[in-house]
Amino acid sequence: LERWRRERTFLRRYHCAVAVCNTLSVFLKKKDVLAMLAAGTVQDVIVITVLRANDVRTKQVLAQALFNLLARVDTREEMIANDVPLALVRLTKVEDPILNLLCTNMLRNLSCEAEKLSSKLLEMKVVKVMVDQCLSPSGGVQIKRKCAATLGNLASVPEILEKGLAHPESNVVSGIRSMAVAQDAETLEHVAAIAYHLAATKKGRDTLVRQDAVPTLVRLCDGGDAPARVRQLVVAALCHVSTELDALEQLARPSARGDFFRKRRLSPRVPKTDPDSGSQR
Repeated sequence: LERWRRERTFLRRYHCAVAVCNTLSVFLKKKDVLAMLAAGTVQDVIVITVLRANDVRTKQVLAQALFNLLARVDTREEMIANDVPLALVRLTKVEDPILNLLCTNMLRNLSCEAEKLSSKLLEMKVVKVMVDQCLSPSGGVQIKRKCAATLGNLASVPEILEKGLAHPESNVVSGIRSMAVAQDAETLEHVAAIAYHLAATKKGRDTLVRQDAVPTLVRLCDGGDAPARVRQLVVAALCHVSTELDALEQLARPSARGDFFRKRRLSPRVPKTDPDSGSQR
């Protein structure tokens, strides 16, 4: 009988979660959404989703409800102020593919307004979240592509670049290595752009060198079918990195140097000797 009670409790919660999600999926008036915020309804949904619901399926449905609230443009600012995005970030600790994808989709959308939301994104440690998702066992190719697009947007914002991506503990190079597994042209361009933006600043170059980025960047151009834009960004990044003395050791490695010259179809220039005059040209 006790087991049946627990099962009924789970089903009741799940069905209520579905009802909440369906309700928040329709177009509500702005004043009604603000009224739910004022009454604490949204905060209650957050608490239940993150802390109270034990079943993953119930968490998935309620997380979708929160995602739907953030999809509204007219009340998004209020939802962000009430930590709805942070709730979705905290759900990634469950290590569920659906919850992780919801979070990455949400952060991808917010990254389009990264300059405006930079303080909030830094507060959520968005760079660490994205890198962790790339390296997570449940982080499939679809999530890696979302992470690459998100970090590509964030890298163009100086404040997030300095305090997030270029942070000594960002582990961003491991993230770049993981995202490059996707191998599609768009993702590779995002990854190369991240490296380019990092290499353009002193702190970013230090981070790249410290995390042994040169071999990873060179591998982005592996194969003759690497997109031209990716090759351009990688070469530009390597040019910036080459100004750091600590990077010379990485650039001088036979594997990195050989790959770089071969993939770029370049070779070191060897002086030719004129047989008549003996001069070199």
